[in-house]
Amino acid sequence: MELSKQFNTGLILGKRETDYILGASPIVKKEINTNWKDWKPEHEIQAKRYFDTVSCVSYSATDVIEYIMTWALNNNQISPVDVKWLKDNGYFKNGLINFSDRFVAILGETTKAGAYQYKVGDAIRKYGLIPQDMLPTTDDIISFDEYIGAEITQEMLDLGKEFIKRFPINYEWAFNIDALKYAPIQVCVSYADGEGILCPTSKVNHAIVAINATDDYIEVDDSYQRQFKKYCHKAVYSMMLYTVKFNNMRLVKSSNSTNTTVFLIDALGNRRVFFNEKHFASVAPALGLAKQGTQTDWSNVELLTEEEINKFPLANPLYEVNG
Repeated sequence: MELSKQFNTGLILGKRETDYILGASPIVKKEINTNWKDWKPEHEIQAKRYFDTVSCVSYSATDVIEYIMTWALNNNQISPVDVKWLKDNGYFKNGLINFSDRFVAILGETTKAGAYQYKVGDAIRKYGLIPQDMLPTTDDIISFDEYIGAEITQEMLDLGKEFIKRFPINYEWAFNIDALKYAPIQVCVSYADGEGILCPTSKVNHAIVAINATDDYIEVDDSYQRQFKKYCHKAVYSMMLYTVKFNNMRLVKSSNSTNTTVFLIDALGNRRVFFNEKHFASVAPALGLAKQGTQTDWSNVELLTEEEINKFPLANPLYEVNG
């Protein structure tokens, strides 16, 4: 469907005094400093055959997290156990991580007027994310009411809850495009289309994803037909930064059956904690890497050769359990 410049794409501007603000929040962030375009997710368009979902806030929010997750997956920031969980539960589509925008739009209280950024952020933080194909937006849906009226099943809620337990997500307001050093940023603009640098001055009505910036422009990922565009700096407003916490610790054990020592590889790639099989049941659950009473359950432990294990430098352990 064709989109006019003043068409409602689904953004309602607004903030709360209680929201976190970058620079004054307790949220821990890691500087990544990457070209986010290298980690682009599958392009999904919010305007469907018969109607516009007016869900730009949800589309851009899930896109941000898909960018972050794709970067993390390709930079060994997610534990093999969690990668397997994502695969087993259908979070990959066409080889890429892909979340249901519709699930977020419904729980983020999207109406025909659109949605607030903070309400969508709250929905993600509280309910998590589910795979795209668990609640897709198919071409046979003919109206917004049908789209937004889909049932959120207990199965969806349970899976989303497990997702957010494994990958806690938070958000905060940013006031400078320099926040791109942490993650792509959800930003708001007046919808425009075309080549070159766009600098519209009409009403801000659309949420998109900022992925790169130069002194002259901000490159964005849009949820309409043309995916990548450039906006001038003064045309970009209402910046929201999402963060995802990853558990990238790993339990590893020698494939040599005579060596039963288990090592914890920490987020920096060091062997920081080590213990033997006898203490697995008490130590691994305390680290969040196994359930209580799993002394003989080694499903979360990777088998590596002695040579592979020795590539991880042995640092001072956080604590040592003696046999």
